[in-house]
Amino acid sequence: MLPFLLAAWAAVRSSGDILRQSRPVSWMLAAWFVLALWSSVQAQQPTAALREVALTLGLVGVTLAVAAVVRQGLPSWLAPAMAAFSLFYAVATTLLFVTGALVGGVASAWVLALGFDNPRFLNHAQTIQLPLLLAALHASRGRWRTVAGLALAFQIALLLYTRGRATQVALVVAPILVYAIGLPGSRRFLRDCLLSGLAGGLVFLAIYLPLSFWVGSQQLWALPGDVGSMTIRMRLWVQALASIQASPWLGLGPMHYSSLRMDQGAHPHNVYLQWAAEYGLPAALLMVAGLAMILWRALAFLRTHDAQAQPFALAAFVACVAALIDATFSGNFVMPVSQLWLALAFGLLLGHLPASTVPGHSRSWALVAWLLLVVQVGYACMTLLDWLSTPPHLGEALVLPPQGKLLPPRHWLHGWF
Repeated sequence: MLPFLLAAWAAVRSSGDILRQSRPVSWMLAAWFVLALWSSVQAQQPTAALREVALTLGLVGVTLAVAAVVRQGLPSWLAPAMAAFSLFYAVATTLLFVTGALVGGVASAWVLALGFDNPRFLNHAQTIQLPLLLAALHASRGRWRTVAGLALAFQIALLLYTRGRATQVALVVAPILVYAIGLPGSRRFLRDCLLSGLAGGLVFLAIYLPLSFWVGSQQLWALPGDVGSMTIRMRLWVQALASIQASPWLGLGPMHYSSLRMDQGAHPHNVYLQWAAEYGLPAALLMVAGLAMILWRALAFLRTHDAQAQPFALAAFVACVAALIDATFSGNFVMPVSQLWLALAFGLLLGHLPASTVPGHSRSWALVAWLLLVVQVGYACMTLLDWLSTPPHLGEALVLPPQGKLLPPRHWLHGWF
């Protein structure tokens, strides 16, 4: 909760600049907030729904705080830190893989994803991390450039091994799309994407592939839950469409897709269907339109600026586009680590955009920023009360699942991600 509170306070401090960048987006956010409150009040568990709304606004606050920092100039340590920590994680994971394969005969991707219960959650973060890491490569010199290159190679090898298919599709399509649009610097970006992919493939072939066959080739591709995953997704999407049809205006309520009884998944693995099912079609359209307007403004900015002088601007745009593609097939907008990566990417993008020429009205926009802060204080209080009481559920007695198994809907049984 502390990062959200600090981010909301940063939004208050910078509200006169960042929030006035795009008046339509700010009004869309206000309209969405009204609809989200209305949807939450009519939901089965209003407190759970309101908490999800507060979480979303907290991420908006983080985005604005990042944008405010970028406005003042990117910190000189950003590229080296991103390169160093990305390489550290990838190398540590690779060493774990090598040790497990040679000593214990284990090469499971579900064990390798350090810090993540599921390798897919790692892949969600990589969707945004890898384009930004490529910007760190372009912004670095000397040994830090080497570190960034090695980090890209090992991270891509890890992505190939964990079979993050939605992430792979997103990271292939987004750079090609940006290149097709013809943005300055997109040719170099696409070229370096291909070279990084080649380097990552070589690391995969040199380390992951032979050791996987050493412990048994079936370990390489047989990830639990992958068999029939598209069939499962189709069932989840059909359920979301049925929910939209049943409540098209206000939806089930924020977080409430997870209240449905299903064999698989507490979210539909499609954020657009999830927004429509939980918040209703009007609020979902506002969210999509707001994101589209941000990307349109960024596109206009990138058409007239040198990507080599501002490598993180183009990389943030590619990362945001990739995340929106990934969101069509995954839950990257649901998981907490990728949520913060999303806030970082959109904050980097917003921070590079030129300040609005709209006259003052700083008092009005300051009220929006203060609203973010008040909501986060309320969110902190709700979280504290929740920790001191039983997590919200559907009314039946909680049944503990077998060891190592999740009993959907996991949002309700095990609290929030």
